[in-house]
Amino acid sequence: MKKGFTLMELLIVIALLLLIFLIVIANIRNQINKAHDAKRKADLNKIETSFEDYYNDNATYPSTQNALSNCGGKDLAPYIPTIPCDPITKQPYLYVLGNPTPKDGYVVCAKLENLSDSDITRIGCDPIKGCGWAPGYNYCVASGMLASTGQGVGGSSFLIATLTPTPTPQPGIWACTPNGDCNAYSDPVGAGCPRTYAQRGCIYRGVNQCNNPANRCTNY
Repeated sequence: MKKGFTLMELLIVIALLLLIFLIVIANIRNQINKAHDAKRKADLNKIETSFEDYYNDNATYPSTQNALSNCGGKDLAPYIPTIPCDPITKQPYLYVLGNPTPKDGYVVCAKLENLSDSDITRIGCDPIKGCGWAPGYNYCVASGMLASTGQGVGGSSFLIATLTPTPTPQPGIWACTPNGDCNAYSDPVGAGCPRTYAQRGCIYRGVNQCNNPANRCTNY
């Protein structure tokens, strides 16, 4: 005559099945989070591209803090057909204007769900506290400014990238035009540029150097 399972054996089997179920659910959830984050990164890359096109036409980035607030709207068309927003919360991505003016750069940030994403620490952000621009925003793209303030405390401070001018001007970097704008020159030396910079905005020690006529090229 066959003996049935004891109560202890049944409890062990149930516990093992429950453990396997929880592991599977956690793995599925992790994959879903990564898919959401991939969408967030793609959105920020799309915004970054559209902002550069906007700058090329307007010599500045969008000049209002609410430029990305109308999710699904066409406020930035034709540069971006519809303004993307977070795929889960449906909230706008964070947009930080350049300092002192929008033409000096920007930062756009999202909140990634996968806190172990290597891109978070790669750009100097804290997975939970964020990049220093607003609480929880732990992944950013930027131009002319640092993606992370280097503080990782979820503050709201502005920090312009501190750049050392290239000692000898090289083709393809930024310099100040005679009228005070920052422009990418193919031949900075030939254009009479006394100083050049590594990023759009011509920022050095937190200051737009094009405000000083002594730093401007003599030929446009």
